[in-house]
Amino acid sequence: MHILTVSSEAYPYSKTGGLADMVGDLSRHLAKLGHDVRVVLPYYRCTREKNLDTEIHAEDFKVICGDKTVTCRILKFIEESSSVRFYFVDQKGYFDRPELYNENNVDYPDNAERFIFFCNATVQMTKYFDFDVDIIHCHDWQTGLIPALIKTGFSKPSTLKEAKTVFTIHNIGYQGNYAMSNFHLTGLPPDLASTSGLEFYQNMSLIKSGIIFSDFLTTVSPRYASEIQTPELGFGLNSLIKEKRNKLAGILNGIDDSHWNPMTDPFLCCHYGPEDLEEKTNCKKNLQNKMNFPPDPDIPLIGGISRIAHQKGYDMVASVLPGILSNDLQMVILGTGDPQIENQLENISRRCHNFKFIKAFDESLSHQIIAGCDIFMVPSRYEPCGLTQMFALKYGTFPVVHATGGLDDTVKNFDPVTGTGNGVKFTPFSDIEFTSALVKALTLFERDKALWKRVLKNGMLENHSWEHRVIQYHNLYRDMTRNSLPCQNR
Repeated sequence: MHILTVSSEAYPYSKTGGLADMVGDLSRHLAKLGHDVRVVLPYYRCTREKNLDTEIHAEDFKVICGDKTVTCRILKFIEESSSVRFYFVDQKGYFDRPELYNENNVDYPDNAERFIFFCNATVQMTKYFDFDVDIIHCHDWQTGLIPALIKTGFSKPSTLKEAKTVFTIHNIGYQGNYAMSNFHLTGLPPDLASTSGLEFYQNMSLIKSGIIFSDFLTTVSPRYASEIQTPELGFGLNSLIKEKRNKLAGILNGIDDSHWNPMTDPFLCCHYGPEDLEEKTNCKKNLQNKMNFPPDPDIPLIGGISRIAHQKGYDMVASVLPGILSNDLQMVILGTGDPQIENQLENISRRCHNFKFIKAFDESLSHQIIAGCDIFMVPSRYEPCGLTQMFALKYGTFPVVHATGGLDDTVKNFDPVTGTGNGVKFTPFSDIEFTSALVKALTLFERDKALWKRVLKNGMLENHSWEHRVIQYHNLYRDMTRNSLPCQNR
């Protein structure tokens, strides 16, 4: 099939979070199955600085956005390792900026115009393709306008005549809601500036456009597909999602085994696998030395890697840390985010010798934390999928998570009688339940080493790879192009 993937970011060319990893990994694994995969991205400054060997797909390309015409270039880059073709929309006024969406936690004021332009450019550039597109897979609000442009009276290129659209919701809390004064840029019929169209609480919603007009919806875990149909986690769109539930599927993200594998990871001081966990002790010792902790294998070491934010539960973590750290344990947290929570963690780090907060994004250290810790915490209030808990399982690190979204789908409570399970999850979300879950993990670590190792091995032997997940997208695309939508979990 000819698959056109459209996203605002994809690793390694641009990244702010898990969206980039998912788009990059899924595209490459679809290509491994023999599909012709093309990916459209903005040409950000960070992408330009990579000095890719691009060629010009379209020069002096004029993009019509309602009553406005914007000139840009379309660049093409073929990734040798995967044969995936990347198309970059090069418009310096919109994309040659220090960051992708915001600076100093303040969104760029013209984000609506930037991504309305990006969606229009994507649709209009396909007239230069020498093939007909079978599937257009759009990701998050930044691409939400595309299904509407294709489905309404828009003058679309002939290459999209038979194209089916998939829209993936990575986080419904980010909706692309902007003043209705931007609607004229979309090029959509005026009647769609209404509650039956893009209007959402007197604003224009780009995610709503993707939900309404796409042929099929996916989320990044089965549990999250159910959660976004509820008032608690639907962020005002739950009723609309519920109406569309017959064309909704939750498909878990995978992890890239070539990048996340304790048997080959170049960031680790030594390697290990499920049949040989002894070397993990050396990874722990190495991490303890880096953190200036006493290198004692019997002291439990807890880790966390996250965006430091309310959604991720780190305000709660900061509030309960003093009590937790009064025990004989060590803890390290890596991440950046909310300045207020960062300050709390930094203050605790200065006071407590057994706690380190590292305010940074550090890929090497993130691998070393995952491998070196005994316990890994993911206390998110909600988590559409989550990857770090899957990394932890792969690396033989015991996850403690809130039972939500993909965390609930991937972590199973250990059973001391049967020896099954791979971690501990807590619910409801509260400091008491979180602390209780940590105590359960710590108690197992300290009192039953044989069961502890069995639970770690359970997690390491599970298959969370993209090779396992990509087949679900392959089957979905096949069903859609055969004009019969598959039955889905509701």
